Amino acid sequence: MPDKPNTGVVIWHVGRCGSSVLGHCYNQNPHMQWENEIFNRFMPQHIGTGNVPPLDIVISEVRERQQRDVQLIEVKFLNDQHLGIFGLTADELAGVLRNHGYKHSVILERRNILRRMISHCLANETSIYHISSNESPPSRKSVHININKIQVGQSTRSLLDWLDVITASYRELKRSLRSLNGFLHLTYDDHIKTDPIVGYMALCDYLSIPRVPVQVKLRPTNPFPMSEIVCNYEELLHIISSTEHAWMLEEEN
Repeated sequence: MPDKPNTGVVIWHVGRCGSSVLGHCYNQNPHMQWENEIFNRFMPQHIGTGNVPPLDIVISEVRERQQRDVQLIEVKFLNDQHLGIFGLTADELAGVLRNHGYKHSVILERRNILRRMISHCLANETSIYHISSNESPPSRKSVHININKIQVGQSTRSLLDWLDVITASYRELKRSLRSLNGFLHLTYDDHIKTDPIVGYMALCDYLSIPRVPVQVKLRPTNPFPMSEIVCNYEELLHIISSTEHAWMLEEEN
């Protein structure tokens, strides 16, 4: 069991990767306290013209809330996401968090970034970001992907540019965290998509936390083939098929 009561864990991701379904599982374990995205409220679209408190104060306030053995926080690590709030690199933010006791890291990755981007566009279009497992299965919805202009966080890029940026950002994050204290690598594709309990148990084992039985409280929002939910699928196919990301077209759900 980790030392009590100051074990801190950072879950690094870029959104639409299954972090919420895992978080709800973690929070059902009496040893784990999930805090979600602690910096999200300071993004410009949420805080407006308000002032962002000093980073150390923000982290300290969250740290003081810890009541269970392990406290988990989430960071969206693109420069256009939470890093941009404080003007830090992922390496620099990891160092600050480590000084506050967050010495364990989880990299949560969705290898099929194309599916991640489609999910992002659909969520922005429908305002449906999560569906409870108690709700009816989601109905099929469609979206037109603007190949040349997609906003993520505070930046707008083409679809291909985002695929490249996210791929490179994960690669750099892994390099940085590997040089610190290592990390647990979870993927939506292997640890969440079929059964989120797999991802939950992987973290329990990584931290030597008992595998307390939990329930999956969220269901996938878009469990349909890309060709059925992207209105301009042929355009997407044309753009992606000649790139290194073409393999993502083969994974249809």
